Amino acid sequence: CRPRAVSSSNLHRHAAATSHLEVTCLLDQRRPLADGRAHSAIDAELGRKFRRPALLQAALPQTSAGEGKARINNERQDFLGDRVLALVIAERLYRDFPGEGESGLAPRLNALGNRAACARAARRASLGAALIVSRSEEAGGGRDKEAILADACEAVIAALCLDGGLKAARDF
Repeated sequence: CRPRAVSSSNLHRHAAATSHLEVTCLLDQRRPLADGRAHSAIDAELGRKFRRPALLQAALPQTSAGEGKARINNERQDFLGDRVLALVIAERLYRDFPGEGESGLAPRLNALGNRAACARAARRASLGAALIVSRSEEAGGGRDKEAILADACEAVIAALCLDGGLKAARDF
């Protein structure tokens, strides 16, 4: 990882971080994943080779990862992934249950796209081991917390969609 220059106008944003180099390295696509695996290992677990590995890397820092020093986290991708997941599930339900109205489809959508279901999918893909979490979250078992895994799953769904389109997200 090489240091990148920080302009004086952006210096105040980076002053809260331990160092700009640390922040830059966190999202550097050449960096191994948090648990030391190469991108190819998680690509294999997800069943897709990322053309833009930085998208996957951006899905991995949990909100606490900066320990109050940096605002690098997966929240934006979590936001998008939540919507992509809902669309994929709604589309499937619409196709698979042609006689059902909204009142019959909505509970199914809620059951399939809930936190527990997302956390199970994250565990199947071994996402917990790849997450970037704070020391305190690590010590508290954060890599296996349902909420953190669900958010990571949705962030990875967004990364899949941004990298390979809606089909890649559907295939996950």
